[in-house]
Amino acid sequence: MKQFIRFFSGLALICLFGAVGQLNGQVLLYDNFNYPAGEFLTDHNWLQQQTTATFPIAVGTENLSYSGYVGSGIGNSAVLGIEGQDVFRGFTKQTLPGNLYMSFMVKVTAATATGDYFIAFKESSTSTTNSNYRGRVWVKSDGGSNIAFGITKGAMTSPMVPNYSGTTYALNTTYLLVVKYIRLDGDPNDSVKLFINPVAGSPEPSSAAVINPDIDSGTDLTGLGSVLLRQGTNGSSPTVIVDGVRVSKSWQTALNVSDISTLSDLKVDGTTIYGFSPTIFNYNDTVPSGQTSVLLTSATSCAAATSTTNAATSIPGISTIQVTAETGTSTSTYTVTHAYEFFMISVSIAPASSGAVSGGGVVGGGLPTTLTASPNAGYIFENWTENGNIIGTTPVLTIPAVLGNHDIVCHFVASSNTFTVTAMPNPVDGGTITGSGNVTSGGNITLTATENPGFIFDNWTESGNVLGSNQSLTLTNVQANHSIVANFHYVDFINDQVKTGINVIAGTESISLRSSSVILDLCIYSMDGRVAYKARPNTNSVIVPSGTWMSGTYILKARASDRVFTQKVIIIK
Repeated sequence: MKQFIRFFSGLALICLFGAVGQLNGQVLLYDNFNYPAGEFLTDHNWLQQQTTATFPIAVGTENLSYSGYVGSGIGNSAVLGIEGQDVFRGFTKQTLPGNLYMSFMVKVTAATATGDYFIAFKESSTSTTNSNYRGRVWVKSDGGSNIAFGITKGAMTSPMVPNYSGTTYALNTTYLLVVKYIRLDGDPNDSVKLFINPVAGSPEPSSAAVINPDIDSGTDLTGLGSVLLRQGTNGSSPTVIVDGVRVSKSWQTALNVSDISTLSDLKVDGTTIYGFSPTIFNYNDTVPSGQTSVLLTSATSCAAATSTTNAATSIPGISTIQVTAETGTSTSTYTVTHAYEFFMISVSIAPASSGAVSGGGVVGGGLPTTLTASPNAGYIFENWTENGNIIGTTPVLTIPAVLGNHDIVCHFVASSNTFTVTAMPNPVDGGTITGSGNVTSGGNITLTATENPGFIFDNWTESGNVLGSNQSLTLTNVQANHSIVANFHYVDFINDQVKTGINVIAGTESISLRSSSVILDLCIYSMDGRVAYKARPNTNSVIVPSGTWMSGTYILKARASDRVFTQKVIIIK
């Protein structure tokens, strides 16, 4: 018997409380009929209803489009005729009170004055003989080129008739229809609504085009579990093209892409992992002795999401399942650690509140684990001990293969050390530095460089290593003395260098530069040495606004990737 040990993070527990609302927006089914034209729907996840197999429903060559609808213009379509095979496609059966939406695009190519229904919800997800249909969508003709759409909750018994819209819709025109099935406690009190041509991306309209309350004399169904496509009876049935069928528990995701990126189930070797929840992302799996591989299967909460599974290649090992939402921007990663046994890595801190440690907890036997120590302000890391023995003297401790339980202590010591951070300009007349001085162990310090006239700041370095290129530099958690250099370079007003390759055009409102190579630095000075403009364009073309400048002569200095350029610019207003 396989045992499962559950281990999950605090973050997952926090997310758990918001899971119900998120999953109400899940997409239960979607089909854009993105299959080869001419093939039958029964070749692509749809099941035949009852025994009639003649005139099977095939994939058409036309895809339908409706502005803003998530299924618009994708794949092909389903073509329904006046009689023949009916098909259905199942989704997770919905049995609790709440709303269920079915959206789809339809183009009616022919209809009768009698009218008939062509799509509906069905009670069963899998039974080919169950014929309990709800939310039946009808269409009829006015005898000419106009049509009306209608809806019934269930079967119609004379003299009952469907509730129809006005005959203001046309043949051979694409419409977006949304069926809303309202499921309530008690019997019989469920009802249905039909929305025609809603604005995709907008909230649910306050009123529907057609409303049909409970008209059944019997009890309500146990739930809804599939979508039925029906070809009906010759003499009353329409011919229609259906595309972009979508079932969801919310209006928003019935018409728009979903950002849900969770699993609804996660199985290891055919058994749902113990304690599974869509918002718990880390699990431990105890593998029977001698078993060398595992099989992972999963299902996404949203039918429109995708998942990628990377199974462990050996035991012990780690499997991951990454789920990507229909939007493509939201992702979740589930991790399952497989091992023959698991051990506990317990970590305590001495003295209390002197620092923090990341890592530890339950670890699979034979797998590595890493602990990282971070001292609080006023403390420095000392060492790691176990059973009074020192096992590490650096803040990062790695156990290559965990073969038993561990009780580790992370030691910090109070530090009264004061460290000195010095900073100097290079060259010494390139600029000034503020902020240097003493800082207590674990503290922060910020340095600021200010350029002197004729110089441009380049970067901060220590022992030749570049620390940053912003004129403000912050050192955090200082644990040693530092000697920092602020580097500047001089802008030469006098000695013009290579001028070719940079064109300058001076106007009354702007100065334009265009270079064959990237302009790295640009400074423009008045004749008295004041900086009129300074930038690091990092591009080949620059426009400098000069509308507020006084008339006069200016010195333009540009440093490109392969040249330094100096030129006088005269502005006359």
